Amino acid sequence: MSVGRPRTFSESDAVTAAMELFWAQGYEPTGMTQLLDHLGMARQSVYNTFGDKRSLYLRALNLYTTRALEEFERRLTSGPTAYDGLCEAVLSQAEIRDPLEKHGCMAVNAAAEFGVSDEDVKEAVSVFWTSGDSAIQKAVHKCIAEGDLPPGLDDKVAAASIHAMLTGMAVMKRAGRPEHQLRALATAALEALPANASF
Repeated sequence: MSVGRPRTFSESDAVTAAMELFWAQGYEPTGMTQLLDHLGMARQSVYNTFGDKRSLYLRALNLYTTRALEEFERRLTSGPTAYDGLCEAVLSQAEIRDPLEKHGCMAVNAAAEFGVSDEDVKEAVSVFWTSGDSAIQKAVHKCIAEGDLPPGLDDKVAAASIHAMLTGMAVMKRAGRPEHQLRALATAALEALPANASF
């Protein structure tokens, strides 16, 4: 029985390349011809491997959210104290370390583009958001336990507030706001944490 012609591309590399293009442009503005050119793949190869453009987009979105969460959680636990890690994770979101980061957050962009019209996209964004909330809340809780944040602070409210600010920063990045403005916002959010103790 014939096993067919061997693949001449890496599936993981193709998903990464698709992620980069969708991240920069969004789903609707990215035409199939442009996508094929960017991937260096034939149309039939894409359909055979991924199904269609939407299926490839979902693969790309899930790759993005996995990587973004892993990096954020790594930074949250990178400091000698939980507070140091929290500051590192939050302030790092103001940086543009890679040209793609000027496009903001792919998950936030997906939420803005699709809203609730696509259940699979909605679910991917929801998981990303919930996981981010949980990671921040865990870090804030540890900051309280270590005495770097006041004991009366509501860790759930604080985490939600920080996450909302980070989402706003992602939109500001996509709008081309300079790093110093993003860093000032991130710093203000961290400095405001003790004020939440009365919630």
